[in-house]
Amino acid sequence: MLQQHNARYPTPGRAVSSTHTLSAKGIERLLAYDSETDACRIVGCEVFVLYRRRMPDSRLQNSFLEQKLGVRATARNWRTINTLADMAQALEA
Repeated sequence: MLQQHNARYPTPGRAVSSTHTLSAKGIERLLAYDSETDACRIVGCEVFVLYRRRMPDSRLQNSFLEQKLGVRATARNWRTINTLADMAQALEA
C-alpha cells in the first residue's frame, strides 16, 4: 500500500485501468518515458502510478498515459480505490 506523502496530497498514487489489452508497443512507449520523481508498474491492463512529489506537476496524467499506451483509460486516485474496496467488502459481509 502507498504511504502517506504529505498533508495536501495524502495519497500520491493512482490506478489507471483500460478495458483494452495493452499492446507491447504501447507498454514500451510508456516505459521509455524516464522520470526521476514518478514511477509506474503495469499489471495486466492496469497501470499503477506513484507520484513522489505533487501529482499535478507530473506528466504521468491520464491523457499522457492514454497517448503512450494507445488506449482509452480511466484513472482513480488511491483514496478512491481504497474507498471502493471497502464498500465492496462491506457488501460481502
